[in-house]
Amino acid sequence: MENSWEYKRLTDLGSFSRGVSKHRPRNDLSLFKNGKYPFVQTGDVKRANLYINSNSEFYNEKGLSQSKLWPKGTLCITIAANIAETGILAYPMCFPDSIVGFTANKRVSSESFMYYIFEYLKQQIQNQASGSIQDNINIEYLTNLNLRVPEKKTQDKIVDTLSILDKKISSNYAIVNKLQLMSLTIYDYWFLQFEFPNEEGKPYKSSGGKMVWNEELQREIPEGWTSTRLKDIIVENPKSKIKVSDVKNDGEIPFFTSGVDILSTNESIVSGLNCYLNTGGNADVKYYYGEASYSTDTWCITAENETKYILPFVLNKIKPSMDKVFFQGTGLRHLQKNLLREYQFCLPDSNVVKKFSANCKNKLNTYHNIW
Repeated sequence: MENSWEYKRLTDLGSFSRGVSKHRPRNDLSLFKNGKYPFVQTGDVKRANLYINSNSEFYNEKGLSQSKLWPKGTLCITIAANIAETGILAYPMCFPDSIVGFTANKRVSSESFMYYIFEYLKQQIQNQASGSIQDNINIEYLTNLNLRVPEKKTQDKIVDTLSILDKKISSNYAIVNKLQLMSLTIYDYWFLQFEFPNEEGKPYKSSGGKMVWNEELQREIPEGWTSTRLKDIIVENPKSKIKVSDVKNDGEIPFFTSGVDILSTNESIVSGLNCYLNTGGNADVKYYYGEASYSTDTWCITAENETKYILPFVLNKIKPSMDKVFFQGTGLRHLQKNLLREYQFCLPDSNVVKKFSANCKNKLNTYHNIW
């Protein structure tokens, strides 16, 4: 930031106030049943790249009555959980009081420029807010921020330059998401519907492929396929010795933890396609292709040979039921690895695995990828 730029407060550049979520508990299903009003939370803001263009939950009329629908173009600033994350609403949305909405005075600034200001200051704000029982900031903190801001013409030039890069990043994300969806569709078609290509290139089951009864799975499966348990195909990587507190979040290598955030470090532990499962906090699993690191509370697994390429899809299918393999102990939830190791599923024959792996490998090699 140039020394010639003037100091400004947020109140000099626009208006802002906290989101609204008056009802308790906030996750009351009666607020969401048959909902149609988009609702975002801090995690949605963190996942956004400049624009928040997706949401997973919707308020109904009851939900809207205890909240507020913010207009398209509002800058969202998180003040709890995921601190100082920002994103601009791509369409009208509601959000809770853990998010602040900012509307710029168009004569002196813009939501886009303030987005980049907060991206620049994010690490500094997060460092200042850390250390409490639950890291957070408040309206008073934002009001007292002194920001160096150039004249509006310079702001617009900065936004024009940086937005070109963000558009490229968004385009890459769209390509990655399309590749993921293609792989998931192929997996479902081949391994759940058993319509993998036969020797003539036709769908196996619907073309009369032989199906045999499997006692362990209590269902018919293609001839040559077997039932197996997760423990029979996985390779468990060494337990990490790196604590989350040891990571400065200033590197280029992804660092996986039991939290929602993906931090970064310069220390690599594993490479290739690996699955990172939370052992506490929530039933989540992420898959990454490339060099990575992980914390002491993360279970990192892969599989032998070509089977590693079907492992993420097997785990993806059991994610909804993964809560069943967690238990409550000492006030925290922990992954019961032994139960997960015993998970039973249908393993294709080696030729089908090789064909699928070749397909997925090409897609995964295109982009280092976090799912």
